[in-house]
Amino acid sequence: MQADAAGFDEERRPPRHRSGAAATGAPAKSRARRTRVAMSSDQRWREILDAAAIVFQQKGYEAASIADLAEAVGMLKGSLYYYIETKEDLLFAIIQEVHEVFLRNLAVIGAMDADAVVRVRAFIEGHVAENAREAVRSAVFYRDFYSLSPERRAVIIAERDGYDRFLRQLILDGQAEGAFCVDLDAKISAIAMLGMMNHVFQWYQPDGGLSPEEVGRNFADLLLGGLICRRDEHAHEATTGKPKAKTRVPAASTRGRKGRP
Repeated sequence: MQADAAGFDEERRPPRHRSGAAATGAPAKSRARRTRVAMSSDQRWREILDAAAIVFQQKGYEAASIADLAEAVGMLKGSLYYYIETKEDLLFAIIQEVHEVFLRNLAVIGAMDADAVVRVRAFIEGHVAENAREAVRSAVFYRDFYSLSPERRAVIIAERDGYDRFLRQLILDGQAEGAFCVDLDAKISAIAMLGMMNHVFQWYQPDGGLSPEEVGRNFADLLLGGLICRRDEHAHEATTGKPKAKTRVPAASTRGRKGRP
């Protein structure tokens, strides 16, 4: 489980250090540019990424121009090329940054000494809260992913597949522990859960009355309600043809108890 999340805690750097060209022997001019960027202010790079995320979220990646990006960050177009070679460098940096936050959360959950219910709750709460907290970047991540080149898209897909497998394994663990309904298909359940959680950015408003953490807890209560059941419910249905009433999902406030979320 932890292996899927390993290797993604490295320090955030400009995409020049991660580009395909860097791995295949870039020209001297490109290498010199990457050296200058490495020596440039981390704060300036952060400002560029923040501005680019807003522009992409508002205009869409395809419609946004280099001029739009330069204007948003308050520099000339030529100055922006000091940091990047193409507009896609910014998109890749934003998408990779979002994914790395999610992957770091897996490392935390994988190290937990807790049952599957607790770990699934942590997964849901962390995923939802991050999507709400970083709604602008999440919008870019989900909407503009397919604007990446095939090579860069493949990097994110490989990481995403590990993320999906992690959740599926948590569900299987819960079924093995007798906490989750054994009739549920773990893969379908994980797809359905991620489908709900991934779209929080579309409607969440910071001034809407609930914090990202509170939204995460609500999602955890709802989704765990669809996973948790008792083994004897299936035996009862097999002999009588009638399902038992579902067990009420414990609220987030009972998380301190063993075996409860």
